[in-house]
Amino acid sequence: MLEDPKTKLLYDTDGVQTVFPINIPFDEEEEIHAWIRNKTTKLQDKLVNPDDFFLEGKNLITTVVWADGYLLVIKRIVSIRQLLDLFYGGPLPSEAIEKALDYLTKIALQHEEKFSRSLLLPETIDIENLELQDPEEGFYLRYLSGALTWVQAFSGNQTLQPFMKVFLESLTAAIARSNIGAAGSIPELSDTEISGPENLDLIQRSGDKWKDRSLTEIFGAKADGNPWRHDRYGDAEAISAMGEKADENPLNHDRYTDAEAVEATAGEYLPIINSGCRVYRTANQSIPSATPTRIQLNNEDWDINSEFDSTTNYRFTAKQAGYYQVNADIVLSPFAALCHGIIYIYKNGESVAEVINVHHSGYYLGLTISDVVYLDGNSDYIELYAYQDCGSSQNVLGAKRYCFMSIHRLS
Repeated sequence: MLEDPKTKLLYDTDGVQTVFPINIPFDEEEEIHAWIRNKTTKLQDKLVNPDDFFLEGKNLITTVVWADGYLLVIKRIVSIRQLLDLFYGGPLPSEAIEKALDYLTKIALQHEEKFSRSLLLPETIDIENLELQDPEEGFYLRYLSGALTWVQAFSGNQTLQPFMKVFLESLTAAIARSNIGAAGSIPELSDTEISGPENLDLIQRSGDKWKDRSLTEIFGAKADGNPWRHDRYGDAEAISAMGEKADENPLNHDRYTDAEAVEATAGEYLPIINSGCRVYRTANQSIPSATPTRIQLNNEDWDINSEFDSTTNYRFTAKQAGYYQVNADIVLSPFAALCHGIIYIYKNGESVAEVINVHHSGYYLGLTISDVVYLDGNSDYIELYAYQDCGSSQNVLGAKRYCFMSIHRLS
């Protein structure tokens, strides 16, 4: 008689134990299966007999020592087959019948354990003949009008709506701050109204530069040999065209990047400032096991607005609000089989994007990540983090081609 209803065992690994008792009845070695689960990443791998484990009596012995932070799952899985044929009027072998009944009980317990992990409809639900269609990649299951259907997980509307909402809110706020009239008309301006930089907000802009044709119309005679046909307020002629208030004009800079220029325009109409960096790690950095660790990017290829701290906090703090493209790459070595590696983009000390990979063989594990992150231009910052669970410290290789992060402001 099969008295023990258990079909699986759970063991927390501790970095020492390799022998795990199998306290569930089984008849054949092929009935025993095992998995290892990382309790941090929630990823699991099926172990292979005899590469990853073997049986010795009533014990399962792993071929490697699993570090703390893993869960070893041992299950009994029997094949669905009939053990006994009885003939009418023939003998009734009690031992064979008992063994066959025990085997049926194993199958029943096996299904009971499987159904305990399944999604079941309530007994009282008024639905019959509910059919599940073939799954499709990138779709999720939805119940609609009495049927189950697959719906695209990220359809155009779902992705576009939040983006358009932010865009329209920003556009509405910009129009509210502007002096643009109905249908985008340009108001009539007198010579005195255009003589000083404080009235620059009355001039129509296109993108991050001033529109030549509109300025020619606004400035009239002053536009002869129009100095505004330069990309920026950067030469003496442009300053001269500004009138008396052009003396020591703070706009005589390649870009509005200093406090005087911000003050001159009251912080209202600053063109888009180029912003971004490419930074990297010069030497190997040790990454402890099972601990997300910040990568100390200690050198720079470029840092346009001095926004990256490569000496203390190893972070990018944006000086202007906007959407920033973030790309990064690391290589972990040495790296054992069946270990997991993770690369993270952190914003303000929390992960906002991560890529996970498991290494099956070899020596190196490369991880690449890319995302667009919004930064408020005040206190928001970006950092690069890495994680591995090999049970001992591993290295992130240091070199500008192996361990780097690049950031660029999109809008």
